Amino acid sequence: MNVAPQAVVEPAPPAPAAPEAERAAIFARTPPREKAGLLRACLPRILAIAPEMAVLSSGTATDDPTSPLAGAAWLMGPAAWLAGARSLAEALDDIAAVGRPTLSAADLRGRLEGRVRAHLAPRSFAERRLFGDTETTVLFGEGVAPEEVIAGQAAFYRQGDPPSGVALVAVAGGPPAALPLAVLHSLFVEGKATVATVGPAQAGLGPLLERGLAPLVEAGFLRVETGDPGIAAGDEAAEPHGGPVIVMPALYALDELWFVARRLASEIVAGAAFGVAAPREIVLAGGWAQRKLFLEQLQRALDGLPPRAAAACPLVLDPEPNADLPAGSVAVLTAGWDDPVEMLAAAVDLCNARLRAGDRRTAEIVVHVVHEEDAEVGAALGRALARLRHVAVGVNQWPALLALRGDAPWGARAGAKMLARVDKTILHGPLRSARRPAYFCDHRAAAKRCARLAAFMAAPSMGAILRGARL
Repeated sequence: MNVAPQAVVEPAPPAPAAPEAERAAIFARTPPREKAGLLRACLPRILAIAPEMAVLSSGTATDDPTSPLAGAAWLMGPAAWLAGARSLAEALDDIAAVGRPTLSAADLRGRLEGRVRAHLAPRSFAERRLFGDTETTVLFGEGVAPEEVIAGQAAFYRQGDPPSGVALVAVAGGPPAALPLAVLHSLFVEGKATVATVGPAQAGLGPLLERGLAPLVEAGFLRVETGDPGIAAGDEAAEPHGGPVIVMPALYALDELWFVARRLASEIVAGAAFGVAAPREIVLAGGWAQRKLFLEQLQRALDGLPPRAAAACPLVLDPEPNADLPAGSVAVLTAGWDDPVEMLAAAVDLCNARLRAGDRRTAEIVVHVVHEEDAEVGAALGRALARLRHVAVGVNQWPALLALRGDAPWGARAGAKMLARVDKTILHGPLRSARRPAYFCDHRAAAKRCARLAAFMAAPSMGAILRGARL
């Protein structure tokens, strides 16, 4: 049962003073249903501090918290936090009922290049309407069998006498919701009492974290402190970083090119402003007839954004290998010529070669519907998705939006399905949507719409969609 956004939850009485180890042992043995109740008690509190969190996040990028750029601060801050908390509460209810988060055998049908993949369908009708034609799939490592996927879910909750512990969690960078989501993962997926360290760059987040998760703080299961996350934390959460966008050569309509250009420009600026995973390279075919036109459209989209934001994201055409580029710049690289199959294979080789050891980066592929419906090109796209060594891949979609799908693994987190041995998560959707996405930086109502989306994430309903909650 979801808690309505306007519900008021009375604070739990403070727990008696006890050593952290004792509180950790109590938390480890708290039944999943009770943990779900603690999380649901947090939802209205997180929603209540959502405007403050959005203003805090957008203050570094814009002086106007109602500007279009502030929409991304809402999405990657309170909306993502609420989606993660609610999805984990639903998963804990599943564990209480059947021993693991819901994932049916039908969700594991079909393979990608011989590897098992899971389809993560939205849980409710309202969520299916919100996410529309997009779909999320999880690709597992080589050799993982479907039964191993199910057996690996929610490992902590499968232990008869689960071990207790205290985790020290910090996030050195990333989007506004990075630390809150890392804390929830530590508490409810790993089963540990948690000490969250808020660094100097996150000043102001500490009190919001304490207020949003007050039931956990008051029960003694969470403590928030300030300090240097690079020193104090023993478990620094790894956030995905921005990576390449591969634009497959095709004859796009002008409105299609303009839509893609605006999408990428919005992602680039949001990445620079909020530390969100966003494009850092754009890979184009050398012989693509529309190469020049596309770059003109992308520059036009960037020029239409707030001057401070656009100036921080210059395009650098065909830089020399290992060249030192200006901070925040986006490199335009060349791979292949004009054949989509050959270009895609060359682009994947290039993107993988540019990864450094330990990199956790995202990638995107822009593909025209004509190519998706072509058997040869469709097979090449499947090979590319399997071969890319990136933690998340968006096909015609911004991978950072996976943070709004609480079930989906993201970065080092297993998601509310509590999956193990995940290779990557894929977000696939149409080339363009009928409506302008809420995070587009030329969307004048972006902040208002994204605030409604945050309320939807706390309690999905068709009523919220009718009132304007749309991606």
